[in-house]
Order: sequence, then structure tokens, then C-alpha cells
Amino acid sequence: MALTRWPRGFHGLVPVTLLVVVVMVLITSFLILSSDNRWGFEDTPATATRMRDCYRGLQKEYYKQVPRDTSPEAENFRRKAWRLTAAVVRALDKLHVLHWLGSGSLLGFARQCDIVPVMGDVDIEIAVESLWKQNITVDHLLKTIRAEGPRLKLLFGRPEDSLEMTLVDDSGTKLDLFFSYPDANGTRFTNGMDSGTLERYKWPYPDFELCWSLLDGLRIGIPCEPNHYLRIAYGPDWASPPQKKWDYRTGRFNVVRNGYWPEEMRNEVFQTFEV
Repeated sequence: MALTRWPRGFHGLVPVTLLVVVVMVLITSFLILSSDNRWGFEDTPATATRMRDCYRGLQKEYYKQVPRDTSPEAENFRRKAWRLTAAVVRALDKLHVLHWLGSGSLLGFARQCDIVPVMGDVDIEIAVESLWKQNITVDHLLKTIRAEGPRLKLLFGRPEDSLEMTLVDDSGTKLDLFFSYPDANGTRFTNGMDSGTLERYKWPYPDFELCWSLLDGLRIGIPCEPNHYLRIAYGPDWASPPQKKWDYRTGRFNVVRNGYWPEEMRNEVFQTFEV
């Protein structure tokens, strides 16, 4: 974040001009400090100033059609998923890595204001610029996450252009960490792959401003306009109950089939770890 500097020769200004300059500097500083600073390191979700709630009206309408699952199994999943998410968020905040709810977790939060058990896991995206600009390696990132409890189970792709990882807690609850990459045309993209066929998938979406919200009291990043992200990913009916079985790789509206990894690269682009 750029800081406003006083002009040289400031002491020589007449009182009226001095007052004008002071007011202009204060206004400029306020605007800078209160802006979203889209990919700046000081506006991580832990310190960002703009708060964005979920869509409470949609929540009411959705649960009229599909009642909230309050079974013991569902509530147990919510508790474990929340603890896992909180642990990963603590690690990312320690490193000042920009992060936000993505994919199905953003859909469930925006539409139902909730962690949704039927999703089966949690999805978080992180901005790779936060790693690159601070020279944070994948090993350093994983070490910081591990110190909070979660462990690495699966690693997909490569750090430079296509990384995704699956983290788990002691119970096996999963969190998918997608690395979000900037593209030359002003968009961003995340990646996935089929570990069997090695087919690659890419999900592009427009860049966005980062806000924060509360997920059952946990401060976490979300796009300032979640509906824009969700309309691109899930189509115009994203707020309605799903009408078919969902395939997270190919079901998204913005999916781009991105070729195949060569078989000789399998051990590099798909790794499993003992947990």
C-alpha cells in the first residue's frame, strides 16, 4: 500500500495553502487506507475494512425449498469443517497470504449462509501473488499450515501455473486449497485435474475486489460481489437448488478443458502423502 508523502518545501507555504494541503493529504490518506487495495499485503481478510454479508434473503428462500440438514452427522461435519477452515485461515493470515472462500464453499455461504455438509469438503482459494512477492515457497506454506494442525494429503499440478492441494484433519475432513493465478487479460484462473486420466481443467473468472465476512464467527475473505463470481461459475440459476448430480470438474459453466499432462509427468503433477 502506497503511503502519502509530504511535499518538499512544505514549511514555506502560506497558512491558507498549508490548510488546503493538509486537508488534501488527509483525504487522500483516508481514501488510500480505506480502499480494498485489491492485491496489497496489508488488506488480508484479517485487516480488510469492507465487510460483506451472505445473502440472507436467498437463505430464507432456499431453505423453504430445501430444509437445512440438522442431523447429527451434518452438524458434526459443520463443526469439523469449521475447525479445519479456521486452522488454515490462521496459517494464511500469519503469512499475509490473500485468501477467500471459493467454488462450492462460496456458493454454500452466499446462498445458505452456512457450511453445507452435502458439499463434502471446504474450498479456499489463495492469490499466488501473495506467495511470489514475499518469496514464500510451497514448503514454507505447508510448514506453516502443518503447525496449525492440517496435513497435506494430495498435491496436484505445479506451483508455477496449476497448483491445487487437499488438506485433511485427524478425522479425514478435507479442505481443497486452490491456487488462483492472474492472467494477462485481467482475469484469474484456478486449475484441477483428473488423477486417473491426467486431463487438465481450468476455471477462469474476472478479477474482483476482496472483502471479508464472518463464517460462524470466523473472519474470512470473499469476493465483494459473490454473485458475479457465482454466476460465471454456476450459471444464472446458481441460487436455486441443484437439479442434477454435480461433477465439480466439468459441471461449472466456466470450465475449460486444458489438455492432458504427459504420462511421464504423473509422479510430478499428482502426489499422495501419508496422513
